[in-house]
Amino acid sequence: MSHTHISPDKTAEEWEHERIAISDALLDATASLATGDTVDAVLRTTCNALVSASSHIRLAWKYLGPYDAETIVPMYTVGPEKDYADGLALANDKATQSGPTRTSLRTLRPVITVIRTSEPFAPWRERAMAHGLEACASFPFGNRESDIRGAVAIYVNREDYFEQVGLEPFIAFANLAQAAFDQALLREKLEELATFDAMTGLLTRHTLQQMMEHEHARARRRESSYSLVLFDVDRFKVTNDHFGHQAGDKVLVGIAEITRDFLRESDLVSRWGGEEFLCLLPDTGIDEASTIAERLRREIATSDIHIDSQDRTLRVTISAGVASYPDHAEMLRDVLNTADAALYEAKRSGRDRVISGESGRHQVFSIAGELEDAIKTKRMVAAFQPIVDLKTGDIVGEEALARLRTESGELLEAGRFIEAAAQMQLTHRIDQEIILQSMDRCVLQVSTGMPINHFVNVSPELLRHPHLVQSILEQAQVRCQCVAGQLGAEKPLVIEITEREFLGDTAVAREILAPLIDFGFRIAVDDFGSGYSSFQYLADLPVSFLKIEGSLVQRVKSEPRVRSILQGIRDIAGELDLITIAEYVDNEKTVDVLREIGIHLAQGYYFGRPEIH
Repeated sequence: MSHTHISPDKTAEEWEHERIAISDALLDATASLATGDTVDAVLRTTCNALVSASSHIRLAWKYLGPYDAETIVPMYTVGPEKDYADGLALANDKATQSGPTRTSLRTLRPVITVIRTSEPFAPWRERAMAHGLEACASFPFGNRESDIRGAVAIYVNREDYFEQVGLEPFIAFANLAQAAFDQALLREKLEELATFDAMTGLLTRHTLQQMMEHEHARARRRESSYSLVLFDVDRFKVTNDHFGHQAGDKVLVGIAEITRDFLRESDLVSRWGGEEFLCLLPDTGIDEASTIAERLRREIATSDIHIDSQDRTLRVTISAGVASYPDHAEMLRDVLNTADAALYEAKRSGRDRVISGESGRHQVFSIAGELEDAIKTKRMVAAFQPIVDLKTGDIVGEEALARLRTESGELLEAGRFIEAAAQMQLTHRIDQEIILQSMDRCVLQVSTGMPINHFVNVSPELLRHPHLVQSILEQAQVRCQCVAGQLGAEKPLVIEITEREFLGDTAVAREILAPLIDFGFRIAVDDFGSGYSSFQYLADLPVSFLKIEGSLVQRVKSEPRVRSILQGIRDIAGELDLITIAEYVDNEKTVDVLREIGIHLAQGYYFGRPEIH
């Protein structure tokens, strides 16, 4: 083992080759960041690459944790002299505070140390030099707002090594580690936010769905029961229109608080969507669940809910549907559908009431019958909501939303019929009808010289019917021929997919979307930020648009942490050349904040409600 601190001089050309080798190693390591690896995996990959790239780099080790921990020990070591790092422990005392690793973690600045002459390195000098180590560089990453920080220490056998090679490649490495660290933090924040509804603080639909699956499996194993109470606010649209959206939000928050306080500790409650709430009551049969639901209905009906700073209050009512396992169904999906059908019956029969069991279950089939007839008689129609460029204020797109026109002329939003459609396997037919209507609108606008993008939310059920996909492509080809001279390779139809719909299986998503992508349709990830696996879509699919989850958007005007998260999403989108779209924008202050962050497009009631043309 050599102990010489200066090896024979290299030529300028040899140092240039050294610099290129280091840069190439770091470039290869960036692939682990692009595939969404953890910070730990990125650092391991990079340390391995650096040691392999140069015979001068004798050791690299990493640390990730509290920067002021009582003891810092290497968490991963690699290199010919890795024995030096084995057993190394940096105590949080006066002797180590001025050492390179502690200093870099504390200041978040790189520290270069010549071991032979550096006083702070005195406690480790003899052992380091016995291993032929002459210089050490510590590169930190993290942010000052977080106690968790990281560093990588690189040891070389020449004291002039970093001077000769230059710091640029290693600064690039530090930036790589910082990017991985920031992305990991963003994911953690997004997952945390995805667990709880931003407005009410209740569990999200996705989170309760997972908990219901666990409870269903537990009930089957133990041969016990559970019940679901699905309820929504009666005439909520009237409240919104009369008192304003802020008052409507206060009503939802108030109902959430009443429900949370009223239920037992073992019960769970979620904001299921819009003004709809779902309660999971473990170890509860239908009779007890119906009693609880009725008492909750009365509690809400007799409670004053404050809606503004002037201490004005409202009283509202709810309608509820109750279903139980195993009384009403053997499958979780069917229990939920039974509760949904019971809720529909409660609203249909006059509102402000609780209906349980079979009387509501049969209503699914009457809804399905109306759906079937509506599709045949062209009463399933698309309503279009504008999407606006935040810089110019111009309408640059619109989203198509399904609406059912009843025989009496009433217009039903999708929330009123989509569960029944799913149970009766009619969702793909609704999707097909809305896509075809969107195509017709596309052609009309292109032919009149006013082309904009049209976004259509597509369910996996449609895409898993190859003959329907082929039919849609054929219809698209026919329509595009009418305006062939005015269209490029990219078509003005954008398919929205939601990551939770595909359960994170991007390989399946890519395969079933391939024919539409090849034709020129583009892809948007909807509700981005509502689940962890959204990032997988960015790596594996040719995504063009990110539609940011509405609950995040609604919080951005008043919460700096949420603003930072949206800024992070915007930065990621910028790196990947994606267009960001904010959903649920309903006031000017939110618009101003989104514009400052650099979000590209937005939609919501502030710009316009869905309309049938």
